[in-house]
Amino acid sequence: MKNVLDTITSYREARNWSIYDLASEAGIKPTTISSWYRKNIMPTLPTLEKLCDAFNVSVSEFFSVVESAEREPIVLTHEQATMLEKWSALRPEQRDLIVQLIDTML
Repeated sequence: MKNVLDTITSYREARNWSIYDLASEAGIKPTTISSWYRKNIMPTLPTLEKLCDAFNVSVSEFFSVVESAEREPIVLTHEQATMLEKWSALRPEQRDLIVQLIDTML
């Protein structure tokens, strides 16, 4: 979780964006982004996709950059990368249905 927030910060700082700039680019509220850091929570996948769009990277590229506490890169399996790429092709209502399905399975 912390690594996802660190990666968001890295992408944001590389562009010299404030939290407000990122929120504007991604179409989300600045208070939402601030709350992730205050509460140490990870954004939802749909929100993370908005961030990736703002950063002009795919979700799989984003996660390939996320590093563990030991600074070793996290490597996605082919199956995980494929799922993330397919997720990007879904319409918002389809994504909502998939999330609901997963929630019922867990």
